Amino acid sequence: MNNLLPLIIVCCAIAIAICSPHPTVSILKPFRWLMRRFKDSVTRGVLFFFCLTLLLEIGIGLCIRIPAPMVHDEFAYLLAADTFASGKLTNPTHPQWEHFESFHIIHQPTYQAKYPPAQGLLLALGQATTGYPIAGAWLGMAAACAAIFWMLCGWVPRRWAVYGGFLATLNASFLTGWGLSYWGGQVALLGGALLFGALPRLKQTPRSSTSLALAIGLVLLANSRPYEGLLAAIPVALVLLIWLIGRNSPGWRVAQLRCVLPMLLVLLPAFLWMGYYNFLVTGNALKFPYQAWIEQYWPHSLDGILVSSEETPDAEKRFRTIYSYDLDASPANQLIQHEFDSTRFSLPVKLLKFDLVYTGSYMVGLICLLGAGALFRNRANLFAVGTSALVIAGVLAQDTSGHPHYLAPIGCLLILLQVQCLRYVAVWKHHWRPVGTALIATVLLLTALTTIASAASGTLPAAVAEFHQWARARQQILERLKSTPGKHLVLVYYHQNHSVHKEWIYNRADIDGAKVVWARVLEPDKNQLLFDYFQDRTVWIVDGDAVSPELQHYSDHPHHKEQKEQPPR
Repeated sequence: MNNLLPLIIVCCAIAIAICSPHPTVSILKPFRWLMRRFKDSVTRGVLFFFCLTLLLEIGIGLCIRIPAPMVHDEFAYLLAADTFASGKLTNPTHPQWEHFESFHIIHQPTYQAKYPPAQGLLLALGQATTGYPIAGAWLGMAAACAAIFWMLCGWVPRRWAVYGGFLATLNASFLTGWGLSYWGGQVALLGGALLFGALPRLKQTPRSSTSLALAIGLVLLANSRPYEGLLAAIPVALVLLIWLIGRNSPGWRVAQLRCVLPMLLVLLPAFLWMGYYNFLVTGNALKFPYQAWIEQYWPHSLDGILVSSEETPDAEKRFRTIYSYDLDASPANQLIQHEFDSTRFSLPVKLLKFDLVYTGSYMVGLICLLGAGALFRNRANLFAVGTSALVIAGVLAQDTSGHPHYLAPIGCLLILLQVQCLRYVAVWKHHWRPVGTALIATVLLLTALTTIASAASGTLPAAVAEFHQWARARQQILERLKSTPGKHLVLVYYHQNHSVHKEWIYNRADIDGAKVVWARVLEPDKNQLLFDYFQDRTVWIVDGDAVSPELQHYSDHPHHKEQKEQPPR
């Protein structure tokens, strides 16, 4: 959407409100009808926002495209989903695993993605039920938006919870960003909504069901965004502790039966399962797959804080370099470091990204800023501000790209803060003209228009689309080989100036059973072992850095002649 259009819309809305209030007020009539419908039934509202979000996700997905993975993280999550959908928690190391090494994946001691399992399990749900992993992302987003409405009902009047539910459901980044990729923040967004939605309800009326919701939220955060989830959970734990020992305490018996015991019934089995998962993947119940990846490939965590290598980097310690043959090891290591460093943005850019994702438009953020004074009027708002600031500071301190889904655990709080600001703006009048009402109606309009514009374009920005042209080429080759009889082995080689963000080597969980296997070119003797292992496959080769990558029979490629002429090492 044009950058000036939101400003023009806001100015027009204010002018209309001052001149004639009735049109702007009528915009909100459908929402007021829904507010009355949901006044006495939170469950009805939860179901409404779940179905609305799911229908929007399905409609956008089917009208635009079923997304193809483009970034390292997406391929890793799809590996986890494929593993879980096949009924396994991890995969045995392949005999030719060195040809299949790639980013965010470990092959030793087992073959699995390095990430916590929640996102992979969500995608596996979609793959197992519909055959499309993206369906799991849609279900997760629908559940998250429904949970945000439920959370808001515990913090603000019901009519404003409905308003906030629409802010979340119509958010362009949620629908067309996370809904059209495999590495969104749906699970953490859902976990945060359950966590913060349970907090005020527990303090008001302790119930076992509310305690169960809080515990489930903690489990989802621990298995999706553990670092940010921990930062979000600390203030909640402190508030609950103060409540239990304070004057308004429900009593230890009630607390034990309705709070502590239900939480333990969820948390203990969940954390035992997490230890079991770690044991199967890494051989150690206390070692996360992320940590195993760091110890093998990176001397310092890319995230800098949550997990660090137990190994002390020194000159004698050789961490594995994925590009070891086509690219000389030392320059390759420097190139990888440079490529990852180049994705780290400045502090203002990160904050702007956060604002645009969770508000949808810079004008929405500015309108909310007009009512920011309301955030300091009560303890509940100060808690939301403080918790959000803590998590944002923790994310910024990581010295990474600062992707907005890192803030997903507090996504519901960011929606809440918008609602609280807009509640203050809504009462503004100019000579009894409802300027505030016009502004909050405009916020909904801008949110919807941003989503419509994003969905209608159906394409990535030109610069992004050009950079990810390799992903489309890879997908086209994959589809072509899937429709070609027999099984296939595709060798990929790169140039010296190869960008590490254009990685072709990702495979299914069952490499031997896959119709198409992607493998990187290594030393001639290792290549020969690979050919001997996959004797039943047609061997192809592709230049991963070509402007227009083309599939060639390996026997017709000059690399085949070099392979035959070079003696084994």
